Amino acid sequence: MDEVLNPSVEIEKVTISKDFTVKVVRDDLLVGGTKQRALYVFFNDTKEEYIYASPVNGYAQIALAYVAGLYKKKATVFLASGPMTDLTKKAKKLGAKIVFIRPPNRLKNIQSEKYALRKEERCLLPFGLGNEEFTRTLSINIKKAWGRKRAPKRMWVVAGSATILKSLSIVFPDCFFLVLQVGKKI
Repeated sequence: MDEVLNPSVEIEKVTISKDFTVKVVRDDLLVGGTKQRALYVFFNDTKEEYIYASPVNGYAQIALAYVAGLYKKKATVFLASGPMTDLTKKAKKLGAKIVFIRPPNRLKNIQSEKYALRKEERCLLPFGLGNEEFTRTLSINIKKAWGRKRAPKRMWVVAGSATILKSLSIVFPDCFFLVLQVGKKI
């Protein structure tokens, strides 16, 4: 399963102009993106359904649907009501049950802990999947997938929950991170 969830990092050189080239880490090639590399830490034999309250444009909904399918578990994603995004369509196609919540549908209101706690075999995942074990495991797996490639001096990173950023900062402590904030204030 390790090769499926945590393959080697692919880096592509992209020429912006004749004097400017960047290297792009292609975790977009992974079905569930970077978070699929460690999401399995939440899965265990006593839980059958994994629940996540997701922003409509969050990629963790896809990671959850994909990894849950591999582990033969159920994935349920709670979202604020509105048009279904391409990311949500992909999560649904991968097997996630999608539940839309009407206003007030701020992320903290759609956590739906009542749903999660109704049955012992359900597990509510934290926002951004960010807990200590996930962050540590993601760091270990990124380092393993990075292999012997040279550590970056600087890296642009999109940050929604900042979970990936935190893991990357552990792997590359001397790297200067340029962060594009798209989620909560970090």
